[in-house]
Amino acid sequence: MTPFLESLMEGSPHYRVEQRGNMVSFQATGDTEDTVTLFQPTVERLRKNEGDGYSIYNEHPTSSFGYNLIDLVVVELEE
Repeated sequence: MTPFLESLMEGSPHYRVEQRGNMVSFQATGDTEDTVTLFQPTVERLRKNEGDGYSIYNEHPTSSFGYNLIDLVVVELEE
């Protein structure tokens, strides 16, 4: 696993991490507009560094707000 991904998997006050096999989910800590907004820099970092030991499997846009905020990103680790 790359240092970038290891650092993200340590978690943050803005998101939680869950790993199942070679799949890792990064999810906003809450479902309010504020908590989902605070998660967006992590979404951007995951997008920017895709290919650095993982590929993005799925992004889930929240339907609670009128613009494109992502509340969950699932990545697949490279073997």
